[in-house]
Amino acid sequence: MNLFKIPVTVSESIIINKPIGEVFSFISDYKNETKWSPWLIMEPTARIERSPETNKVGSFSSWDGQYIGAGKTVQTKLETDKTICRDLEFYRPWKSTATITFNFETVKGGTKVIWTMNTTLPFFMFWQKKTMAAWVGLDFKRGLSMCQEYLETGRVESEVTINRIEDHQEFAYIGLKTTCTLSEVGPAMEADVKKLEAFVEKEKINTIEPSFSIYHAYDPVKNSCTYTFGLAVENPMAVPEGFVSSVVKGGQALNITHKGSYRNLGNAWATGFPYAKSKKIKINQKLGAIEVYKNNPKNTKPADLVTEIYLPVK
Repeated sequence: MNLFKIPVTVSESIIINKPIGEVFSFISDYKNETKWSPWLIMEPTARIERSPETNKVGSFSSWDGQYIGAGKTVQTKLETDKTICRDLEFYRPWKSTATITFNFETVKGGTKVIWTMNTTLPFFMFWQKKTMAAWVGLDFKRGLSMCQEYLETGRVESEVTINRIEDHQEFAYIGLKTTCTLSEVGPAMEADVKKLEAFVEKEKINTIEPSFSIYHAYDPVKNSCTYTFGLAVENPMAVPEGFVSSVVKGGQALNITHKGSYRNLGNAWATGFPYAKSKKIKINQKLGAIEVYKNNPKNTKPADLVTEIYLPVK
């Protein structure tokens, strides 16, 4: 045991509606990683190098990107339909090592995949342990979700495009402000959409499309998210208790486009912040980031949904 290191373990799981052999074969083959990696989707142009054989003990894959960093992973153990072990080494943005394990179980509904990472932090960074585990856990969830989607449907409906820093004008809005756990964001927002639309229709309020959400706080350590789902209006107005009426101030924001299912929106958010850091763009954390829904999920296929994300810059 190294007394100068703090152990960190991250583990997430998912059930995939496919036979265990198919799931094991897919994950154990490095040639499939671009289909479901939560990091490679952030930078598809990153340079990837793989061993000639991609699904054996000793197979490796390395990556080198502008904002996803650089590193290498080597497959160290394959126990068919049970376990995959890998050694992971990061070169950039900082040097570190980790061990990765995928465990597989046949369960009701298909195959359970458990993705675990064990690593360490320097002792003086003990205060970062919970933060690191929480954010890496979100990455694992994104990856497992895409793995599930690809194996069950043959595709992943997610495409991220970094656009540019844009000016946006001040606008008034009405909405509903909600605090919930991260897993409750989807259902909570669906309920807010229905409630706000019913209010607008009842009061015959003229709104300006499209709808949007402002994220005031997002804390994976505390498993908490505070957002406002809103509709733009011409001027601020009086609203009943439970609703909010406010103004989004004008300014500049980094624009990111996500095309595809809302279940994969995390890919766009995960891309925006490291991209900004790599380009030395300072995000104004005091202002809420905005998610704009460019088309209506009621009459749009999930693959064709377009969402614009605006990260306010200083």
